[in-house]
Amino acid sequence: MFIHWQKHKSGGQRYRRETTRFRAILVESVHVKGKWRHRHVASIGSFVAETLDVEARRDFWKAANERLSIYVNDDERSEIEAALARRVPPTTAAEEAEWQRQADESLQWLKERSGRASSK
Repeated sequence: MFIHWQKHKSGGQRYRRETTRFRAILVESVHVKGKWRHRHVASIGSFVAETLDVEARRDFWKAANERLSIYVNDDERSEIEAALARRVPPTTAAEEAEWQRQADESLQWLKERSGRASSK
């Protein structure tokens, strides 16, 4: 099995500008009637290239790990993950901690704001 990357350019309706979305597709080679063919096994994940920040990478890897656990055995998993990581680097522990800190701050701000709004 291997990863095939599909590239799709959007017209810009969602992000108000043209964007490029990449989809990671898990493919296997099968022998059919004397010829090798590629068979689509599963869509692993996708991302918009222009917005590949920590949150987008985190979401991509969450979906990828869920799907890889279903479709790929342990022997092939590290090779597939390496192919994915060449295009979408996994988040580091420091990035995860910073993302969590910002999420906690946002949640605290929302709680404080909603508390003030209900007391008026």
